[in-house]
Formats: sequence, C-alpha cells, structure tokens
Amino acid sequence: MRRVEVGVVVLAVLGLLDVLSPWLTPPPPEAPPFVDALSIALGVLTWLFLAVWGVRRSRGALWGAVVVRVLSALQVVPAFLAGVSGGIVVAGVVLVVATVIGIALVAPALGRSRVGA
Repeated sequence: MRRVEVGVVVLAVLGLLDVLSPWLTPPPPEAPPFVDALSIALGVLTWLFLAVWGVRRSRGALWGAVVVRVLSALQVVPAFLAGVSGGIVVAGVVLVVATVIGIALVAPALGRSRVGA
C-alpha cells in the first residue's frame, strides 16, 4: 500500500472515531451541547471527502478531508485548557498526533499537479 493510501486509512479511522466519540469518550458535563453533533458531523464529512477522493482521486476532496481533520483536532483544544480528566487529555493528544501523521502521509497528494511538467 502506498504512503498516501495509508494516510487516507488513518484519516478514515479518525473519522470513524469522531462518529463514535459521543459513546467512546462522552464530553464532560460543562461542555456545550453541540459538541457531540459537531464531532459526528466532522466524522461524516471526513468519510464523504475520502469517498470522493477514492472515486475521483481529487486533490480538492483530499484537501477537504485534511481541513475537516484539522477542525476536529482543534475541537480537542478546549479540553486541554479546561483541565478535564487525564484520560480525555491523553486521548486528545493521541488523536492530535494521529491527525498530524495522517496529514503528513497524504501530503504528497496535496501538491500541485505535474501534468504540464
């Protein structure tokens, strides 16, 4: 499997974790009520962008998946600042690191087209 495809799998797994996160790691009681819905929406959007990329190999779709994953990683930042339990912080760090790894793996496919070269 090529590097980019491994990165796509990493991003897809992160999208799945976003969809399942309300049940795997429920937000603390002080979190706004829309956090679960936002997490599910970001996971589904990731899958949609990656599905389009899988069919068309569209750089735009891959960029869309990367942007959605960055937004999802930023969603963890308030947990770091609010002083929530250690388990949620560790899970957040793992998800942010996995996001960076996934983006680094797909980065070659995000560059300019070499059609004219």
